[in-house]
Amino acid sequence: MPRRRSGPSRIGEPLGHPIPLRMSRDMRDAADTEAKARGLTLGAWVRSVLAERLDLTDPEHVQPVRRYGGGGPDAAALHALRMQLHELGGLLVQVSKASRLSGESHRHADAEDTLAQVREAISTVAAWQDERRTAA
Repeated sequence: MPRRRSGPSRIGEPLGHPIPLRMSRDMRDAADTEAKARGLTLGAWVRSVLAERLDLTDPEHVQPVRRYGGGGPDAAALHALRMQLHELGGLLVQVSKASRLSGESHRHADAEDTLAQVREAISTVAAWQDERRTAA
């Protein structure tokens, strides 16, 4: 099984090419049930089905992503926190890039240090979400 990512973060990775996909409510519910059973997001499950059908099994094509979020107020709060940390990380990348290009090495270094801390916080929240999933 290829290495999985936790959640939607793709820092440092190409975004790929999103495609619109329409399906009935029944089809979406059935696909989501299958994805949940495998511990994947719906998008990751759809990619795995397409990759299998097209015989493209390289991890680059499959891109498995563990499900995140979940039920209950605590899980919703953890999910919201994680998404805000991702947003903060994106902003810090922009600050880091702009300060590097403008020659502000001290600001660049501060942004990189803070970005490392935000990434560590994202990993911590992801671990908490995993603990909640395994406890349930």
